[in-house]
Amino acid sequence: MTKLNLGCGNDVRPDYLNLDVIPAKQPLPPEVFRQGDVGQLDWVCQDGSVEEILALNVLQCFPTPVVEQVLANWLRKLRPGGVIKIAFTDFYTIGNLLANDTLPREQAITLLFGPQDSLANVFKTGLDLKWMTKRLTSGGLVIETKTHEGAIAYVEARKMEDGHVGHAV
Repeated sequence: MTKLNLGCGNDVRPDYLNLDVIPAKQPLPPEVFRQGDVGQLDWVCQDGSVEEILALNVLQCFPTPVVEQVLANWLRKLRPGGVIKIAFTDFYTIGNLLANDTLPREQAITLLFGPQDSLANVFKTGLDLKWMTKRLTSGGLVIETKTHEGAIAYVEARKMEDGHVGHAV
């Protein structure tokens, strides 16, 4: 079974095939790390072959017009019973925290647009937990976990058998 860590950056994990558009800082064997487009995974695996996808703070790096297409490609790669784990800055939570003066402006800018000291990590879209839950369940997944840690949302969902439509918890 294959486990993918998408947009891994320096977070190279054992037992995963770690993928990123940015080259690894040190040479790594191709069974550990591969450089390439994580928006479409046809170059890495076949549809229905992946056990787990880990996508931590990577989906918001894609432009808004292609986010749904990217997510659909990732979901096609999951096998029935496979799990996707996604973390992202929740656009609505940031707004609420700013409106209530509980989040400094500079921190909100970094959460919304990525680290300001690097062009490589610029975020290009806004995501929120409601939107993500709807996309995952309409893609045939069942939400197993959804939570917030501050402004970061985390969703874990399992792909059901072909033809089954998931539902939110």
